Amino acid sequence: MLATGLFFGSILVIAIYNLFVWFSIRDKSYFYYVIYLFCTLLYNANNTGILYEYIGSKAPKLYNFLFPISVYLLVISILKFTNQYLHVKQHSQLFYRFYKILLNLSVLGIIGNTLFNFRVVILTGICLAITSIFWCFVVSIIMVKRKYRPAKIYLLAWSCFLSGALIYALSVLGFFPMNTLIAYAIQIGSSVEAVLLSLGLADKINDLKRQNLLHLEKVVAERTFQLNKSLKTVKKDLSLAQTIQKNILFVNPEISSFIHLAKKYIPRSEVGGDFYDVDKVSPFVYRIFLADATGHGVRAAIMTMAIKGLYDTLKSANLDLSELIEKLNDLYISKYQNLNSFMTAIVVDIDIQKNTLKYVSGGHPAAVLLHDQKITLLKHTGKMIGVFPNSKFASKEIIFAEDARLYIFTDGIFEEFNRNRKDFGEERVHKILLDNSNTSLEQSLEKLFLELELFIGSGEFQDDISILGIERSDAR
Repeated sequence: MLATGLFFGSILVIAIYNLFVWFSIRDKSYFYYVIYLFCTLLYNANNTGILYEYIGSKAPKLYNFLFPISVYLLVISILKFTNQYLHVKQHSQLFYRFYKILLNLSVLGIIGNTLFNFRVVILTGICLAITSIFWCFVVSIIMVKRKYRPAKIYLLAWSCFLSGALIYALSVLGFFPMNTLIAYAIQIGSSVEAVLLSLGLADKINDLKRQNLLHLEKVVAERTFQLNKSLKTVKKDLSLAQTIQKNILFVNPEISSFIHLAKKYIPRSEVGGDFYDVDKVSPFVYRIFLADATGHGVRAAIMTMAIKGLYDTLKSANLDLSELIEKLNDLYISKYQNLNSFMTAIVVDIDIQKNTLKYVSGGHPAAVLLHDQKITLLKHTGKMIGVFPNSKFASKEIIFAEDARLYIFTDGIFEEFNRNRKDFGEERVHKILLDNSNTSLEQSLEKLFLELELFIGSGEFQDDISILGIERSDAR
């Protein structure tokens, strides 16, 4: 009784442990294995007389009904567990068909328990059990030959069980004397089998984790390769876009005879939302146009293409500056109002014969006119472009002396922040330009950017930056 108790106790503990594992990971192999262990307990309870002692002596009809069912349930649980554990369907369609046949016959055996007599049902169940065990053994051998890792432990487990059954059978047949150990050889083999299958399930789960990890690493590597490939394409496209955008920043080379121009253009990323155009509109008049589209990056860069297209259409027409900006505003709204995009812009005409400067500013930062160590700010004369249709933009005209300088820039130059979130500010820009009014245009811009870089430290620019410095060539 002690040995029987140890057997039932060990199987029950293994079953409960694997039941908790199944609750944790929800792997079907564990579920069918737990069912198999409980069916093993039920069958052995019948085989050792425990079930008869508690049920058969009191309700023989119920016992005669339950005993065959325990055999068929054991066969069904063995088949379901083996199919799930060894993935028979994926490895062999032939053996999977045998599995379906044996499984259906076992189900029919349970139904036949109510139709046929006890002896027929039991003998049929035993034949199915032997056939199913043989099927399991052959399948595991084939899987081992195919180097399927879980099959090795499975085969070893079944070998232990069959060895115990064989030793017991040979002793019963008189090949060697019976003793206590041999009497419980089947239970011992079954216990060892249960332990080995538990270890096999754990190893299988770990192996699946390793395979999943390898698969995940492979997927990550493939995705990384594709992303890098896409990134290279994007960088190539952005490099092309950068080249195209730089080429649309137009400066007519003819202006150098009368106008000296120094410029800085630094987009926040590969491309930006600033655009300028410097051209000669009459023998003595030179026009400077600077625009800043809202936003940054590719979207803003696309809008600069649109701005250039609209401006090129208008600049060749004989329009007053106010009329030019008003028409630009209306065209911009009619074509791109659904994009929720706006811009600031300033256009300046410098007449070197009359020494005058005429400008219109649509919400643009105030340009800086330097003369005699004094600053005159060219403040905006209208609202941002793209906000209201039919907006009016006033023009203003002032003296542009022979030794005067003009600086036109976008807000990126003074809206940069340092690590303390303090902005560079317009006043600082004005002071630096004024302090360097006796240096060359190029040197004044270099000094401005040096001070800006020192101000923001190791941080990057938060906005696109464009600045144009203009003076008469004969003033150099």
